[in-house]
Amino acid sequence: MLSVPRVGEGMTPLTLLVGALAFFALNAQLIPQIVWEAQRDLTHSVLATVFSMWTLWLVLAMRQQADTGKYIALGILVGLGFLSKYNYVFFLAALLLTGLSFAEYRRQLWTGKILISFAIAAALVAPHAYWLLMHVGTATASVGKLGINASVTPAAGLANLFEAAFQYSILLLAAWLLARRSDSVESMLRPFFARLLLILAVLLTLFVLVSGATQIKDRWMQPLLFFLPFVAISFSRLRPSVYASLSLVVMLVVALFLPGRTLLAESVGKPQRTNLPYHDLAAELRLRLGEPALIVSDKEFLAGNLRLAFPRSRIKVLASAAEIPGLAEKTGDKIQFFVTDDPRHGGGPSELARAVEAFVGHSLARVERPMLYMPSAAHSLYWVRL
Repeated sequence: MLSVPRVGEGMTPLTLLVGALAFFALNAQLIPQIVWEAQRDLTHSVLATVFSMWTLWLVLAMRQQADTGKYIALGILVGLGFLSKYNYVFFLAALLLTGLSFAEYRRQLWTGKILISFAIAAALVAPHAYWLLMHVGTATASVGKLGINASVTPAAGLANLFEAAFQYSILLLAAWLLARRSDSVESMLRPFFARLLLILAVLLTLFVLVSGATQIKDRWMQPLLFFLPFVAISFSRLRPSVYASLSLVVMLVVALFLPGRTLLAESVGKPQRTNLPYHDLAAELRLRLGEPALIVSDKEFLAGNLRLAFPRSRIKVLASAAEIPGLAEKTGDKIQFFVTDDPRHGGGPSELARAVEAFVGHSLARVERPMLYMPSAAHSLYWVRL
């Protein structure tokens, strides 16, 4: 029967880590944002989740032994976690508050040695914090994703938060209900994980109420709620055959449908990002323009792909029209150009791209190539020399 083992004198941090990784590998199949979204689209959320996991393991391991090395490791994890994605801070705050609420963890966290962790984390974050202060507008450009709207009632934001958490946990909850046994399980981790979940829920609720956010996406929950399998398993034993079978079914479905979306795009008439022929389009740009010193784009996804195609070029993402005058800064006679694409497939370049066209006084040129595995459709890049 699957259950959370007791964390006692006989369990070393390494044993705890190995057991937790094996258990999480089984449960990851039941978290859509990990088994599907993380393979399809996510980058920073995956990195933040890794650091959240390691931070959780380290805090749990510090209960038994907290030498100087663990405080150094904690500082490194906190610094890198913050740099990976800002919402890591919510998990870190909830984890530290949870730890401080238990005497056995408070003895390790409320000590002078924790200053080592703070100093290391501050040193790692300091360069980014300086850049943040100098580029507040650029750093906060994506805040609009939160849908902050003071005129909307707080209930709308809270409902959206609940929906995101529910979408994150629905498969896991269903598997737990189908596989659970009636007998409960003794676990020293149950109070810890339950309180961690409660405190995190309170922090997120306060954030929504204070900020006025109305759009919380389920994938943002990945670095925050990854520990839900441990919460579920700490309350009851599970039938291994049922639970493992459900995980296997989901794993097989994902293994078929994830690449199938790309390979069958022609049949279903719906292209995916993996169908975009960026490699061929970049090769055409290289033939026409050579190896540029600078490439500017108004699309982050396109800019990332151009980085792969032109590894020796500097890549800049144009966030707003206010940055366009800066494009006039030349670097000798080196090649520099602006590139955009047409993600709407027929809508043409964006308004920001048209503003660049007007600024440089030249029309956008166009290159086009058939979609990968979808020859009936084509994708275009638009470019202009700066």
